[in-house]
Amino acid sequence: MRIVALDLGKGKSVACVFESLTGEHRFDAAPTTPEALQLMLEHYRPERVVIEISPLAGWVSDLVRGLGMELQVAHVNPEAWRWRNVKRKTDRLDALKLARRSAMNQLPLVHLPEAKIREKGYLLDSTWPNR
Repeated sequence: MRIVALDLGKGKSVACVFESLTGEHRFDAAPTTPEALQLMLEHYRPERVVIEISPLAGWVSDLVRGLGMELQVAHVNPEAWRWRNVKRKTDRLDALKLARRSAMNQLPLVHLPEAKIREKGYLLDSTWPNR
């Protein structure tokens, strides 16, 4: 299975393209825009895309789902993801860690609703973040 794990950044995102059968991987980077990420995903045609939950996760998930690709959204607050537990912290290592853990089905996942549900929640829920 080909997995593309994205470490999303405000200006640039790093992708780890991971082949789960062989463990081979390579890295790529693109501006964090819908157009650039769509081109990257169409180029690599992964069976699964993995991202961390973040403020960017909404539109990225809409893009991935629109391309008909499986999406996993990782919850990165557990102890294993804390910076103080990691000796080296880079975008590439973060993306590789996402890809490897996804391949082994060891990612703590969160549910990210579709755009219509997210919009409805924003309008109805006064406790919605950033309100």
